[in-house]
Amino acid sequence: MKKIISAVLTVAIAVSFVFSSFAVKSVQADTTGLEGFVTRLYQLCLDRNPDPAGFQYWTSRLASGEISGSKCAAGFIFSNEYSNKNFDNGTYVTYLYRILLNREPDGVGHPYWTGMLNSGTSRFDIFKGFVNSQEWIGVCRAYGINPGDDYPISTEVTDEDVQNFFSRAVLIGNSVTDGFNMYFNAYGRGNMGNVRVCARGSYSLLNDKTNRTDYLPRLNGTPMRARDIIRNSGCDYAFICMGTNDLYGDAAGRYYEYLDDIRAYNPNVIIFVESCTPNHQDSPRNSDINALNAAMIQYCDSHDNVYYVDVATPLRDSTGHLATQYCSDGGVHITYAGYRVWSETLVEYAREYLSTHR
Repeated sequence: MKKIISAVLTVAIAVSFVFSSFAVKSVQADTTGLEGFVTRLYQLCLDRNPDPAGFQYWTSRLASGEISGSKCAAGFIFSNEYSNKNFDNGTYVTYLYRILLNREPDGVGHPYWTGMLNSGTSRFDIFKGFVNSQEWIGVCRAYGINPGDDYPISTEVTDEDVQNFFSRAVLIGNSVTDGFNMYFNAYGRGNMGNVRVCARGSYSLLNDKTNRTDYLPRLNGTPMRARDIIRNSGCDYAFICMGTNDLYGDAAGRYYEYLDDIRAYNPNVIIFVESCTPNHQDSPRNSDINALNAAMIQYCDSHDNVYYVDVATPLRDSTGHLATQYCSDGGVHITYAGYRVWSETLVEYAREYLSTHR
């Protein structure tokens, strides 16, 4: 299935609520039935063995079916005794992995969930994500416990969800992407939240590898390569739109090398490759642009955590050129009306992406 979004997302995120299996060392705990389940929660949540009254309370409620495994876990994780530990967000997520999935965190999931918390998602909502996973269900069944469905996850994606998503993202590109700065200054960011725009005129795949700082995008005023912008910004998502200044020789090969380098430096960041936008007068040729975009689709299809976003189609006219109303200079640069369409496409992408992820 192609990882392409125009109106509807056709891809599922690699980090899903159905957690993948990692070869990590399990947290050691008693695994003997219902009593072992409760003992384990005392040991992992409260760092102590059960007291007689508490042990009787939880085991009897589980045995009678009054509560599920998820409700029992919530009783411990949201108890005063546990809350008084005052864990920071990263430690909270680490303990959810240990308590609910019986393993240490993996290198992709931990920064993802911690980023969600840092962006304002509640700890209870993160907890719900874990207890709706297949791993948690498997842990409960290993103890003969009904995991329950007490905490369903809503698939509704709000404007606030989308804004939080973009507030953890950066837009990287050349002068075509740089136009977002003018558009945002004129019309505001709307549902694109506090997204950062790091773009530069004449920025190209070749310039990214040189010391020509005049042609490098900037983060907080400092020129940097894309890989360093992503690392130093602390973003979770990077939207990259390149190609306009690269349509000669083996452009696809240079783009592949560029993305491989970014991913090697930022293995936990999700990359969204935006299609190279069309040209109004066919210089550079739109056929070359289309060929590069086709190559980038292939790259995204064959790499994890890299997704292709079709922003070109909404900007084209019936001949495949950049539509007149979206072209500001007779070439490749875009009007405010075009940036409105582009930003709306990204917002719709994010909405469908988040919905599918949930």
